[in-house]
Amino acid sequence: MKRLVMVMMIGCLVVSCGCGSRSKSTEDGTAYMLEEYVNPDNENDVFMSIEYNEREYIPFGTTYEDVDDVDTDECIGYVENASDESDTNDKLYTLDDTEDYLMRYYESEDDNTDEKPVFYRAVDTKGTEVETPEYIFDMEYEFWK
Repeated sequence: MKRLVMVMMIGCLVVSCGCGSRSKSTEDGTAYMLEEYVNPDNENDVFMSIEYNEREYIPFGTTYEDVDDVDTDECIGYVENASDESDTNDKLYTLDDTEDYLMRYYESEDDNTDEKPVFYRAVDTKGTEVETPEYIFDMEYEFWK
């Protein structure tokens, strides 16, 4: 009986964060707004950014492979959809405890989509060596060179 209660409590906790284990969930979690980030070295170089734990993240790359649950650390919420506030399927994940990267992945209602995740890198890591998981394909944005 105690085990059943514990399993139910863990299940409720997972659903309440709005993420689950990369499963589809329409429950609300933490909403993150996309902001505009202008490269200080080139005002024509503009990205959509996400702020998380007082760090700003901009796109870095994608992947050609499927990303498994083991490749992500934790779901932190979703990117708010300005045109449809009920859409909480655009999920954000950390990859590890360094939080140098976030993964943005749209969990479509259709399991047969070709949606690939986008990996955002913390702006404060520019010019430093960070460990980039081998499954991330660098999109070679000028900002990161």
